[in-house]
Amino acid sequence: MSQDDVKEGLSPLLSKGLTLDQDEDREQYERSKVLSGESVLAEVQEVEYVPGTRVPIPRFVASDDDDTIWMDGENPDRVMRGVILSHPPEVVTAIQAGHICMRCLEAHPDAFPLTCDLCGYAMRERQAVDFSVEFEGEVNIGPSVALSQFAQEQDAANAKSSFDRKLREGASPMRGLGRG
Repeated sequence: MSQDDVKEGLSPLLSKGLTLDQDEDREQYERSKVLSGESVLAEVQEVEYVPGTRVPIPRFVASDDDDTIWMDGENPDRVMRGVILSHPPEVVTAIQAGHICMRCLEAHPDAFPLTCDLCGYAMRERQAVDFSVEFEGEVNIGPSVALSQFAQEQDAANAKSSFDRKLREGASPMRGLGRG
């Protein structure tokens, strides 16, 4: 089967997006190759700055945190696996000084803006306190919650929901208690 036969059998939108250019495919393959640990380390250690500022471009090495989960404040039903971010010293210093948002890593030329331009995080109000809780040296352990703590909170929320439902149905919370 020729390449033209393959293209003819596809819908117009798929065939439009299909590239049969071997040079372009090779370029894409080269860009997507997994880097060695040494090349990643060299890239992370290279300091570059946001154009026109002395704020370093945020860089990090991420690793899974199997023991924690993270919940987005705006989407409390969205539970995500925890992550540990390791930053080079100059990035940690910029986060601590309020030039980089610790939630989305957006760089800011002025220290501690009222809110982050990108994610809306209250940098001026929250970042200094959150930094002291969430950072251990150059490692950001994040706002994650231990799985056991999450399970306890879910059990408490379920118990409260059950109690509230019984009250709505007319059950007395005192029924069944003996007089002593």
